[in-house]
Amino acid sequence: MDHLYIDQIDNKKKYFKNIIKKVSNIINKNDDVMEIGSYYGAFGSEIINHVNSYTGLELSKHASKYSKDKFNLNVVNESIYKYFENNEKKFDIIFMFDVLEHLDDPNAILNLCSKNLKKDGRLICSTMNMDSIFAKVTGRYYPWIIPMHKFYFSDNSVKKFLNKNNLDLKEIITDVRIISLEYLFLKISQKIPIFKYFYNLLIKFKILKNTSIKFSLFDINIYCAYKN
Repeated sequence: MDHLYIDQIDNKKKYFKNIIKKVSNIINKNDDVMEIGSYYGAFGSEIINHVNSYTGLELSKHASKYSKDKFNLNVVNESIYKYFENNEKKFDIIFMFDVLEHLDDPNAILNLCSKNLKKDGRLICSTMNMDSIFAKVTGRYYPWIIPMHKFYFSDNSVKKFLNKNNLDLKEIITDVRIISLEYLFLKISQKIPIFKYFYNLLIKFKILKNTSIKFSLFDINIYCAYKN
């Protein structure tokens, strides 16, 4: 159970609502969409009112159940390989947020996505851009270099992976997160030990939890591609 994510679920919903606005020009009311790695349903709960149908794929049983119980979403608790092996439905849009870097074989997953998109289908995904100024300046101390991330990308490498799988990159959008001040200070304290003392003092003020801010280090991008 990811208590921290659940605690931030309202901010996650605001964040995804903002993303939907940014890509609204390529989302249609009659679209059938899939989200790979739907987690606790924050995106699904926002996109469902803008499209014809929503299907989420999530490996976590707890997150899948939460999505169904909290947001009444159609979420399948199985891998993308198993899903497409047993289902022939194709989608207008496939979304993947902060998923590519976790995959054992990103190329294989992008290939599956491409094969299961309809004609003129779209893939919208996000990941870190290792060519960003922040990633280069911080180097091996870049905060997103962590064990659970198996692959790292640049804009150019994402484009190559997409092209290899008949997906044409059309637009790159800078990702802007919406987080609480409490969450921001927590993340800083996890990376800079001296801040733990200040964090323990600051969390006593409820205004930190209730105040949301837009935050970006210009190191995470959203990639919008069309099937060739």
